[in-house]
Formats: sequence, structure tokens, C-alpha cells
Amino acid sequence: MKTILLENPPPDQNEWKFVVSPEKLQLRRPVKPSGKIYGKRITATATAITLEIGEFSNNRILQDDDPSKFIAVSFGGLRFPDTFLRITLEYIQRLMSAGLYLNGTQYRFYHHSNSQLVGRSLHTRHGEGSRGCNRGSVVASCAPQIRTGSWIEGFTN
Repeated sequence: MKTILLENPPPDQNEWKFVVSPEKLQLRRPVKPSGKIYGKRITATATAITLEIGEFSNNRILQDDDPSKFIAVSFGGLRFPDTFLRITLEYIQRLMSAGLYLNGTQYRFYHHSNSQLVGRSLHTRHGEGSRGCNRGSVVASCAPQIRTGSWIEGFTN
């Protein structure tokens, strides 16, 4: 079941702080039954930002970490009407630089794979200080690297 976090997000939004009841974050099945991984997923469109519990794509990072610390974020359907594509890309960049907050916990850009770029999605991770976002993993990243803009180029293809 999807929960609407924000209806009609404004293109100039600078803060993403959401509060939901804890029961909406409860998994209805084990986190890793039969190799499938379940967790929090946020979808951003021009009409709403929604949260749901669902299956994560198979990703090596999630195999070795606690999936409850991640949120998969999809921007595949986000395009603000009557604006240039740059407005949407800047919105995504601001969100990933600022991080998003769910029930007071900050989640920051952590990782994307090539297949996620095609679908315009990525992972955010619950930060535990600066170590929480970059635990030494080969593919781990954090907000300061986003400012280069190089990762967002994949979203425009």
C-alpha cells in the first residue's frame, strides 16, 4: 500500500522531511525470504512523492548490509510540467545533496548501478555520521560527490 508523503511537490523544494506512522514502515514478510530483499521505496513524480514497502532489485550492496537502512528512490516518472528538464534535474540534485528524512532519520545518496541509471533510480542509506554513507565499499558514495553533477548526467539519457 502506497503512502502519500507529499502531493504536488514544488519544483523549487529544498527540504524533504517526512513523518509516517511506524506501522507503515513494517515489513509484512521477512526482509530476505528466498533471496528476495524487501524494504522502503520512494517514488517521486510531479503529482506526488509516495512511500511503499516493496521488493528491492537484486543488488550486491543489499546482500551484505541491513536492507532496513536503505530507501530505494525512483525518479523515473518525475518531470515537472511546463518547465525545462534542467529544473527536474536540479530538483533531484538538491534532494540528493540535502538528503531526505523519514521519521527524523536522514537518508543520503549512497549508490546507483548502471541499470538503476537507466530506470532513473538510486539508493539512499541511513547515515551513521560520515561513516554511515561511506563504509569503505567500492561503490559507496555520499552527498559531497553529488555536487560534481557527473552522476546526474546518466539521468538525462
